Amino acid sequence: MREHLASFLEAADMAATDVYQVDENQAITLDRASRYLLKEPGLTKDAMEAREVSRRLKALAQALYNPDFSECAPLSATRLRRVAINMDVLARRIAFGIQLRSLRMRQGISQKELALRANIDPGYESRLERFLAGPPSIEVAQQLASALGDAGFELYGAYNAFPAWHPSVAPRHKASAEQNDLLKALIAVCCKLPSEYLRIILVQVQAVCDLLESKNL
Repeated sequence: MREHLASFLEAADMAATDVYQVDENQAITLDRASRYLLKEPGLTKDAMEAREVSRRLKALAQALYNPDFSECAPLSATRLRRVAINMDVLARRIAFGIQLRSLRMRQGISQKELALRANIDPGYESRLERFLAGPPSIEVAQQLASALGDAGFELYGAYNAFPAWHPSVAPRHKASAEQNDLLKALIAVCCKLPSEYLRIILVQVQAVCDLLESKNL
């Protein structure tokens, strides 16, 4: 992971703690950095590292998406929405590119050969694997899947043409001092838990959020 990517993730983590505390200058910096990441992600061919970055980007994209379109929204709200969208695009690029490269190598064919089979530009296929392009259109994804033969169906599992998350349309409320204390305590506990336990907690928390949103509809 290159320095500019690591720095961006750190800054995004800090901003995600409370989007209402992000000032305009911070939002501008994040916006520029997110656009630069789309041009230069800063990842190596290490699939494990890339998957972890994709996971973090997805989580941060949802956390940073400020849905407040009201007159009371902070000046940073619009920029933070753009940052979140850019992060989500990159996360989906990475997920698709990892799977594409893995399946191609399993088939033992070159990027050029796969591109010719799929009837797409070899340069575009290379950019997909390097996370510099994508997510591709559904037509291109289908062409690549067909070109990969029997393993092609696995490519669909990593293909997402649209964001997998659905930001709330309601404005967020500023966290109270008590909520901040509880969040800090929760984070401290979660840092000690294995990933599989954290996933269970995340599912339970999301279920509670969905229940509260359904009651507010």
